[in-house]
Amino acid sequence: MSELGIGIVGTGGAARDIHAPACAAGGGARLGAVCSADLGRARTLAEPQGATAYDRVDALLDDPAVGAVILATPPDRHRELAERAVAAGRHVLIEKPIAPSAADVAALRDLALSAPVVVEVVRNERFMDMHVAAREVLRAGELGTLLSLHAHTAIVAEEVWGDAPAWQLRPQVSGGGALLDLGVHKADLVGWLADAPIVAAAPAARVVGAGDAVERLGALLLTLDGGVVATIAASWKGPSDESLLLATGTDGTLVARWSTGELHVRGRSGEARTVHAAPWTPADRSNEAMLADFVAACASGRRPAPDWDAGTRWILEAQQGVTS
Repeated sequence: MSELGIGIVGTGGAARDIHAPACAAGGGARLGAVCSADLGRARTLAEPQGATAYDRVDALLDDPAVGAVILATPPDRHRELAERAVAAGRHVLIEKPIAPSAADVAALRDLALSAPVVVEVVRNERFMDMHVAAREVLRAGELGTLLSLHAHTAIVAEEVWGDAPAWQLRPQVSGGGALLDLGVHKADLVGWLADAPIVAAAPAARVVGAGDAVERLGALLLTLDGGVVATIAASWKGPSDESLLLATGTDGTLVARWSTGELHVRGRSGEARTVHAAPWTPADRSNEAMLADFVAACASGRRPAPDWDAGTRWILEAQQGVTS
């Protein structure tokens, strides 16, 4: 099977640290082109992999070396760019958040359902070793009937963004703050772990910094089909690159931590055990696994799952009732 040529639109952190390295790793994909309004930045990503740099999206979409497009721009451009890519007959992988408004998310979901090509969403956390191991524990019924899930995720924003003004702080571009930036992954993850769709989202609690228009710390309450309760907490205040997962069932608990990769399980037997998975590091392979899954989806024409837009959509809907 020939490799799928990937065109990346955008040259920010997601393109630089996630998608370009995943293309370099193979997995059925190769980097064909990179597009940025700053042609120099596009060349920096493209040339080490023998790809072409463009400063116009139309030029990238016209390139026969590009069979699929990864949208790694700020969210406010995702809908327009996805529609153009689909019209050009290119498969699409959309970075999170999907879009800054519920209306745009709904439009993109409709596009994904109707398009003759594959339109998918970034879900790299589903492919992390720790989360795969946690799902296996839950599916095996070791905790009995699942009752609740709690997920916490954090970065130190300034360490990630540097001194430049960040689009994440502009709600018209981002759609929201820490919950949409970081918590979107966890909202997707809890439904996947529990194998149950989200059916309701309560308004979130938020902490908004002085001069900010979006939250730097927030929490969200979700209800899953079947009655499982899930809480999501997201923070730009730290600790840096940490994520915690707690699952509680009728007969036990599971506690997992990104930085160590350890899952502590106390199940039906009452005995505790530790499952060792790969901790999250910059060398994490989940992005490569996600890209390989996208390539396979493009090859098979896989249609969108019912939870295609779950993370972004439910957070946006919950935020409509939020007050600072």
